[in-house]
Amino acid sequence: MSRDAARLRRRVEAVTNLLDPGNSIEHERARGLLTDLFERHDHPSTFHALRSAATAGLDVQTLEAMIELKELWAMRSEWWYRRSRDQVVEMERGPNALSWKLARRVCLARWQYPPESMIDDEWFEEWLGLPPRAPGHHDFVAFVREKIEGRASHDLCAGLRFLDNAPEPVPDPDRCPLHPLQRDVAMDALAGVRAVLVD
Repeated sequence: MSRDAARLRRRVEAVTNLLDPGNSIEHERARGLLTDLFERHDHPSTFHALRSAATAGLDVQTLEAMIELKELWAMRSEWWYRRSRDQVVEMERGPNALSWKLARRVCLARWQYPPESMIDDEWFEEWLGLPPRAPGHHDFVAFVREKIEGRASHDLCAGLRFLDNAPEPVPDPDRCPLHPLQRDVAMDALAGVRAVLVD
């Protein structure tokens, strides 16, 4: 086995072994996802970021969504913008502006959406209309972070916790899922919101 192949295998196993417990089929799927990813992106920073994400808490489904979301971001050049004085200009490192850490947070917060809908297309227009000094004003990726972690997200999460009588989440968002609710409870809450909006 070559040195590169051995390094690839070590990286894949290091991350796979940290994933939340799952069955053997899921872990084999994770190995396939990680092997493909590390072959295409062999920079150590990718490995370190995913190892950190797995240490913080990560299952195979979220890993797969993160990879898809990062790849989608890298194709959506219309999102790679920031403000410079009175202009909106393209970021120098736009394809990589969405970090693995933020991708994980987006996937945890928006798990009920497919990766292609986790970042709403309307958010960019909303960002363009932000007044100066508003949270997330500087660049679009900061606005995505604000949508996920900011006040509006906090209020929604607090409302869902109230409906479920759930305790306050652990304050460190990298040590546990952002929304510690059972999936069926969250879906019931969302159905109720939709019913109110329709009426």
